[in-house]
Amino acid sequence: MREIEERYISLLTDFGFKRIFGTAPNKDSLKTFRDLKNSLDTAEEKGRTEGIEIGVLRMAKRMKDKGYSISDIIEMTDLSEDEISQL
Repeated sequence: MREIEERYISLLTDFGFKRIFGTAPNKDSLKTFRDLKNSLDTAEEKGRTEGIEIGVLRMAKRMKDKGYSISDIIEMTDLSEDEISQL
């Protein structure tokens, strides 16, 4: 039951914070938690975006190595001709 509660209770509410950490949040602890959560969410999104970009570049390089035409690579990856030529 606690596992289900932890999964669905938002830590951004006073109830959720108290339920997970066992104490009611004071103004500073809740602000600190929210700041940390926002930082982690931003870092996660940035990492996801960078990972996708790296994957597209790797795929384009493989396509180029296998002899795909530049126009096909551009169409499939949305990379520019200059980006593809640098691979």
